[in-house]
Amino acid sequence: MLVRAFDARDVLFRIMSYCFDAHNKEYADPHEGNLMLHDDGRVVFLDFGLMSEVDQEIMEGMARGIQGLLSENWSALTEAFVDIGFVTSPIMHRANLDDVWRVDPEFDLPRLAEELEQAMKATSGGMSRFGALATVINK
Repeated sequence: MLVRAFDARDVLFRIMSYCFDAHNKEYADPHEGNLMLHDDGRVVFLDFGLMSEVDQEIMEGMARGIQGLLSENWSALTEAFVDIGFVTSPIMHRANLDDVWRVDPEFDLPRLAEELEQAMKATSGGMSRFGALATVINK
């Protein structure tokens, strides 16, 4: 049996880009557990329960964010987060999980990008697993 390796991040980026461009749809559950490599080399996607239509502006911002994540360009990722409304402007921040979210004038996009990079590097699989971003964001 021939086993071929593939970069799941690259495959996810390509399929999500296709969904955005061709169908105005978002595949909202992209992780390695929802991918399978068929014997003939095709990538099979599983679990389409989290599909939704997305406005063009949001799709473009999400595509930029995915590109930023895959290329480890944390500034581009955080800018995309602001563009799609995932992160507020000015940024709401909390230093600890038990703290209240508040606007912190000292906490800007470069600092958010830096903290995101540090958290991704400190998270198991953070630099190789697409799904690790969810783990980091939920902290």
